[in-house]
Amino acid sequence: MALVPLTTVEAYCGAEAGDAILAILHPAVEEELNRELKRELESGVHRHERYNGSGANSLLLKNYPLTNLERVSIGTDNAMTIVNNSTDASNSLARVSVPDAKLSLQVIGGTNEHAWQDFGFTAYATFSALIAAVNSFDHDWVFTVIDTDYNSYPSTDLIDQLRQYCQESIALEMPYSYIDVSPDFTTGIIRRYNGNIFVKGTKNVIATYTGGFSTTPADLVYAVCQLTYNLYLRRRNSLMDGTRRYSLGKITLEFYQDIARNPDLAKILERYRRRLV
Repeated sequence: MALVPLTTVEAYCGAEAGDAILAILHPAVEEELNRELKRELESGVHRHERYNGSGANSLLLKNYPLTNLERVSIGTDNAMTIVNNSTDASNSLARVSVPDAKLSLQVIGGTNEHAWQDFGFTAYATFSALIAAVNSFDHDWVFTVIDTDYNSYPSTDLIDQLRQYCQESIALEMPYSYIDVSPDFTTGIIRRYNGNIFVKGTKNVIATYTGGFSTTPADLVYAVCQLTYNLYLRRRNSLMDGTRRYSLGKITLEFYQDIARNPDLAKILERYRRRLV
C-alpha cells in the first residue's frame, strides 16, 4: 500500500506504467515525508505503541486521524512464564515481535539445539493455543500462563520483547488493564477526566489504535506527486548526461532543497507536521 498510488504518481510525472525509476523514488519520498512530519500518514493499525506519561490529562497519539481506538493502558502485567530446562545448552532465547505477530524460540548447543522456531499469532490466536503449541514442540520448553483467566486472551496482547535468556524462568508481558479515555479522532489527542492523568513514567502508556489517512487529502497527494516529480526529472536528466550514480543521501538532500524552494509545498507539509500537546 501507499499514501498515493503509484499509478497516480506515474500519470503526474508523464511516465509509463512500471517506470523503474519511479518505483524507487516514490516510496523513498513517502518514507521521507513520514520522517519529516514525525508520523505515519497512511492508515494502519498501530499495536502497543508506547508513550511517556507526563502527569497531564492529555496525550497526543502519533498517527492521526484516528478511525479506531482499541485500547489504552498504563503499565504492564505478566502474562505467562517461559523457561528452557536443557541442562547442556549454552543458551536458550525467546523474543516477541509485535510487527511480525509472532513468538520466536531458539536453543543453542546441547541435545535440544534448534534454530529460531516461529509461533505466529494468526495460527495460535489465544494464550492457551500458543502455550499448547510451545509445550508440544518440546525441546525442553515449558510455557505456563500466569492466571488461567488469561487463557482466552488474544496472543496479540503480548508486547514486544527483545531476545530474552531463558535458562531461568522469565515473564512475557502484556499491557495492564484498560483505562477510560476520550479520544479526539481528528487530532489524535486522548484525554482523561475526573482528575485522572497519564501517570509520569518512561514508555508506560501503551496504546493500540488505527490511525492515519484512509483517504489521502488532495493537497498531500499533490505534495507527494510534486516532490517525486522533481527528483524524477533530475534523475532522468542525469541519466541523459551520463551520470548513473544516485545515492539515497542525494535523494534526501534534494527532497529538502525542493521543499525550501517551493513555499506552497512547505505550507502544505507544515499543516501535517505532528505537534506535541
